[in-house]
Amino acid sequence: MAQNNAREQKDPDNRNSYTRKRRRWLSATALVVAVIFVVWTVAASLMSVWAADGSSGTTAGSSAKASANDMRGIWVSTVMNLDYPSTKTTDAAVLKAEADRILDNVKAMNMNTVFLQVRPCGDALYKSDIFPWSSYISGIQGVAPADGFDPLEYWVSAAHARGLELHAWINPYRITRGGDTEWNSLAASNPAKGDHADCVVKYSDGNYYYDPGNPESIDLIVKGALEIVNNYDVDGIHMDDYFYPGTSFNDDASWKAYGSGYSNKSDWRRDNVNKLVAELDTKLHLADSSIRFGISPQGIWANSTTMANGSATKGNEAYTQKFADCLAWINAGTIDYIAPQIYWNIGYTAADYSVLAKWWSNAVKNSDVDLYIGMADYRSSNVTDKNSVWYGTSELQRQLAINKADSNIKGEIHFRYKLIANDSNIVNLYKTYYAAGNNSSSGGGTSPSDPSGGNNSSNNNSGGNNNSNTAPTPSADPNAVNITVNGTYVTYTDAKPFIDKNKRTLCPLRAVGDALGMSVIWEDENRQAIFQNDSVVVVFTIGSNTYKVMKKSADGTVTDPETMTMDTAAILKDSRTYAPVRYLAEAAGYKVDWNNGARTVIIESK
Repeated sequence: MAQNNAREQKDPDNRNSYTRKRRRWLSATALVVAVIFVVWTVAASLMSVWAADGSSGTTAGSSAKASANDMRGIWVSTVMNLDYPSTKTTDAAVLKAEADRILDNVKAMNMNTVFLQVRPCGDALYKSDIFPWSSYISGIQGVAPADGFDPLEYWVSAAHARGLELHAWINPYRITRGGDTEWNSLAASNPAKGDHADCVVKYSDGNYYYDPGNPESIDLIVKGALEIVNNYDVDGIHMDDYFYPGTSFNDDASWKAYGSGYSNKSDWRRDNVNKLVAELDTKLHLADSSIRFGISPQGIWANSTTMANGSATKGNEAYTQKFADCLAWINAGTIDYIAPQIYWNIGYTAADYSVLAKWWSNAVKNSDVDLYIGMADYRSSNVTDKNSVWYGTSELQRQLAINKADSNIKGEIHFRYKLIANDSNIVNLYKTYYAAGNNSSSGGGTSPSDPSGGNNSSNNNSGGNNNSNTAPTPSADPNAVNITVNGTYVTYTDAKPFIDKNKRTLCPLRAVGDALGMSVIWEDENRQAIFQNDSVVVVFTIGSNTYKVMKKSADGTVTDPETMTMDTAAILKDSRTYAPVRYLAEAAGYKVDWNNGARTVIIESK
């Protein structure tokens, strides 16, 4: 589309849990067998938690993990030195100072998440055993920063020190953007010149790409992402809209080798991308169950003239031109979030922002995929034409209002750092807007007054006779969360509560399970923690935000399982299963309350 081409000309790098749908459940028979054959005991607890003032309750200097319902993100481009580093250098002091300046400015705008481009062109802005050092550091691919400096390591640490999340943004397939000149200057260690040379295809634009249809390309990209997650404390892995570079991609060789069973090349290409996304989702969450994996595709999945369920638009389509089937990812649950780049104004005939925002809202409505909107701040950056719809910040404000009014839109990601930072009007907009709490999650999620996950109001000390309202003695740690069962504090040994990325406090639950009179087993094949007492069986599955409840009769038989929903998925950490304490306790027949002053979950027999 003309708009898309103009975008590329204006800014060459514009961004045009386990797999949560893969859930298997124990049958009643299998459950009985599992109870008999205990592998090892593990238990857990997860409860929603906020500090009394609505903050996450993290300690000073730690990352204030952004809620899934409150994304205030910004893209920081490294390709062509657009945002960082502004000039090529190996000087560690210069690289540190610029990172600090950017992060300070992001923090001042009251944003909470940085998407740092760490692999712009088959290279790395971090120490990698797979990809060479980026030429955007030194000017020569393969040359490292001085003094052993690792930009990604520093960015992660510096971001977390400011209470910001840091997501590693990778371009999966692109090897060059400067044609043969850049190709000829690639480092000898570049996999495109070595073990993965057979995966490389030259496109009609003169640039080189890894072939999405070659399984070795998928393997390389996945290993590269895992290397980041395994070596750096990043909060997420992020991909943008660069999949197949276009319809004329010369992949005849891989189509001939791997395309059997497909009626046409387009479906095969889309499935190649789907395979990459699914494998990343599975393996990233196996490596770190709390990692956030998401994609920012171009703003139009498909026009309604192409696909009946497409949007009422007339622009370039991800589905037919990038072979990115975003709906397939949403429906399969192979991403944690999606951030479509809706880079057009409200009322634009070919691609109306309001039309597309609503379409994407409907796309995620019945899924567990979070929706963030990629916003075109660059279009308003220092616009001098007062007749332009993008002049000033009024268009951005109107778009923010649309986002805020839609409960399915959980926040925004802004493109891009320097073009925002260089416009004081845009900077001041976000300083004010986000400081006022105008995030897109208003009204959503669990009430901050009840971190246990419910909406009880016993913390108002209204004078009632419910003994559970009596505040236990608070912990000496102001960020600690206590649990009592029938007036007795639950104690922990080797595993301690922690605050997750969604501002939830996760508590190990073996001691809680014991206090509730429940036994627990771990079923390794299905990665399930199974709690039971004489009257109920409760099954939590790692990576799923649903759980199963089965009632037990006096003779030991169990009912058919009932599927229940939690506000967050069960996870595995340090060989412990973490799952919401409220749901387990209530399934076991207890009532759950929250005392805000003592930061205590109160569990009592009914």
